[in-house]
Amino acid sequence: MSRCFALFACLTLVSASSVYAQGAAPAPSASTIPGANPRPGPITTKAPPVDYFIGSWSTVSFNDEGDVGRMVQVARGYCNLPYKINRRTSDTFEMYVAEKLVEVKLLEQDNRVYIVPNTPEGQKIYGARELSVRDSNIFSLKYLENANHVRYGQNVFVRCGKQAG
Repeated sequence: MSRCFALFACLTLVSASSVYAQGAAPAPSASTIPGANPRPGPITTKAPPVDYFIGSWSTVSFNDEGDVGRMVQVARGYCNLPYKINRRTSDTFEMYVAEKLVEVKLLEQDNRVYIVPNTPEGQKIYGARELSVRDSNIFSLKYLENANHVRYGQNVFVRCGKQAG
């Protein structure tokens, strides 16, 4: 089974990024992203720069938050099969969503950071995930839709090769 298939599932979301960027609409609320519930206290208060994601990563899936430390060690063992993240534009990069390479962007709202596919306004987008940056070499993604989270779990990404400071 493809690692990409095991990592990413579908989720619909209406994207209005171009409208928000032009200031013609209010900032997105928690209701903009299905499954995103505002919670007290930030996991990540500010999105890292796109450069943070560019490079080779190893990734594994897990279900129990208590397994993160062990899964980071397991992921390091898979650097011989790296998951490549490439830049697309100054504010977007490429990631696999349901075995399809798509352009994604960062979205900040309600003290959370999300990685969402960069699609034209009004089109459905698939694979929205909540980002948790653990340090300069490790991040994790959690599906917003409960059915996908239950099926695929969370994904932890560990930087391969030269580690960031």
